[in-house]
Amino acid sequence: MRDHLGVFNVSSDLKFAKGILLLDDCEGTFTWSFTGTDANAAASFAAAAAFMGTNGMLATTGDDSPAEDDTLQIVKYVEVPESGLVVFRVKFGLPDVSIVKGVNVLINIHRDSKVYAAGLLYLPDTPGGYYLGDDGGYHEVAAWANAVPDHAWQMAEIVVDINDLKYISGLLNGVPADLSAMAVYDGGVSAGRFMTIGLNVTAAGAAAAIVYFDNIYVGEFLHI
Repeated sequence: MRDHLGVFNVSSDLKFAKGILLLDDCEGTFTWSFTGTDANAAASFAAAAAFMGTNGMLATTGDDSPAEDDTLQIVKYVEVPESGLVVFRVKFGLPDVSIVKGVNVLINIHRDSKVYAAGLLYLPDTPGGYYLGDDGGYHEVAAWANAVPDHAWQMAEIVVDINDLKYISGLLNGVPADLSAMAVYDGGVSAGRFMTIGLNVTAAGAAAAIVYFDNIYVGEFLHI
């Protein structure tokens, strides 16, 4: 997806507007990295996974030797924003709620020889929504405990101040949460200065978990 802010035709390919770090509508080339515990774990763009348009991202934990707690981790490097305020927003859909234990949305900040992490976890079967605390554990947000049916799409969002290493807010299925008092997790030693975003899927049992992702956005967050 390209960003066109003007009203006239242009003779070149315009890049994103300032402040937009990633805008992936899953219609182009698949450029994400992924790993999984099952040999057939996979992620790719597919028509069945589309929220809008032709394609979305189809993520599966794999069916080679499917087992409870099989995981799939999908990652992309993104720019470190100038302001230090970053929002990560994604739509996700569950074609079969019963086979998905969890969907995890993550920001990993590497700087000052450390890696820091902010995350939002949705457990559809419980149901429950959680944020990753500075102790490395996930803490429940009571307002996020909303069940959804098969084939329903949801929006997940986390907003983080990566300079102060604190959350600003979270959003799940239309329900906002003020997380501004919460620090992100100090995950230990790292090298370099960069940032990644992650989409993780965990299987509920001995069947491949399938999740659809679409309209993936990362950008600078502006206080209004």
